[in-house]
Amino acid sequence: MTDYTKDGSFPAQLPPRITLSDGRVRTNPATFSPEEIVDAGYIAADPRPEPGENQTVTWGGDSWTVRDKTAEELATEIESLRARMYQQVRDAYSSAMSVISKGYPAEEREGWPEQVEAARDVLNGNSNALIDALRDLTGETALEMANTIIAKRTQYQVLYGAMTAKRRFLDGQIGAAAGLSELEAIDVEEIWNN
Repeated sequence: MTDYTKDGSFPAQLPPRITLSDGRVRTNPATFSPEEIVDAGYIAADPRPEPGENQTVTWGGDSWTVRDKTAEELATEIESLRARMYQQVRDAYSSAMSVISKGYPAEEREGWPEQVEAARDVLNGNSNALIDALRDLTGETALEMANTIIAKRTQYQVLYGAMTAKRRFLDGQIGAAAGLSELEAIDVEEIWNN
């Protein structure tokens, strides 16, 4: 569809209401005649050109201008995209890691290292007050509780290792990208689906 400009305004679709030079108001863009559009002060704008890589398009009041971006504009754009991509990686990492931590309150997760240490004590033939307290109401033996804790720790390590490797890989790619085209070629979403 054609965009229009009035008094040098940025090109846009015609408004739903125009006022003709004699004061009459028209309210249905589908019925505006070309003569009425011109009479209301609107001029058809040329189509917006597509900029090349490292170019920008600006409206000058009566025409479009394509120009090369300045070094400062490029640097700002690159760093802005890089920051958004790093955040996207952090968000995806947190979402992937939540699979193993959801359902556990933060206070319990903070105690996981102590549970693992206590489980190792039991697996080494010792008794442990923490394991005894944890199994008190479950009916599990100390050895069963210790094995459960170690099995969950192993599951956590596998997921943690895989997700952290993905995060580190993407961080490395994002950090090493030299320009917009290299950053845009990095698919931050794809790696989390594998």
